[in-house]
Amino acid sequence: PFLKAMSEIEVIEFDKNLTLVLGGGGNSAILVGDKEVLVVDSKIMRGRTQLFDMVKQKAGNKPIILVNTHLHGDHTKGNPLYTGNTIIAGAYSKEEWVTENGEDGFPTEWLKDTKEISIGDETVILKNVGQAHTQNDVVVFFKNRKMLFLGDMLMIGMHPFLKEKHGSKITLYIEKTNLAIEEFQPEKIIPGHGHIGGKELVDEFHAYFADTKSVAEGKSELATVEEKYKNWISFFHMAGTNATVKYWKKELGIK
Repeated sequence: PFLKAMSEIEVIEFDKNLTLVLGGGGNSAILVGDKEVLVVDSKIMRGRTQLFDMVKQKAGNKPIILVNTHLHGDHTKGNPLYTGNTIIAGAYSKEEWVTENGEDGFPTEWLKDTKEISIGDETVILKNVGQAHTQNDVVVFFKNRKMLFLGDMLMIGMHPFLKEKHGSKITLYIEKTNLAIEEFQPEKIIPGHGHIGGKELVDEFHAYFADTKSVAEGKSELATVEEKYKNWISFFHMAGTNATVKYWKKELGIK
């Protein structure tokens, strides 16, 4: 199921200038302006070339701005295809980025706080919210469309990939997501993986964290929570109900 989710894509022509490309790695978007084209996340494996072919068809000779919501490969492995264009990512160190992705497709701009970009009829706000899924998660808000991209701070139908060396902290997933919702008041929310929706998606994901925390604290049975989320996609042994419970225990200092 995980490899299937990483290979299959769904294309949604949201309007004449915005295309959402779900799956094939992390969820992506192509926003076409009169002078530039903005892309959110560059995917992995076959998805990266499928996305890039769509981008080139829509962009023509227009310059491209690629935004990476974070440094994990399922959102960045297509970056080398955009060499010569602007690539924006959170304020990681060069060592962090190269260790995860190599030097090809290296970002041209490290975002430390907030940046606004005008793309056609849209004002795009990029914000580095700091540590949550990684040390430098970037959210992307399409102001006029009231659409918020949360990267892997939000995943639907898929267990979170928690990696201590990259700064994953569940309490900050919840805090930073809630702050972004409060600040931007989106009507549409795009998770890093899974289908689009509204704030109910955030409620669903945070309920998962509450359930797994309850197990970590000894208030609920693991088997009961595993049954509840049995249809969620796991990433081998590195992501799943039990993996999240173990991560909670370590984060909370529970033996």
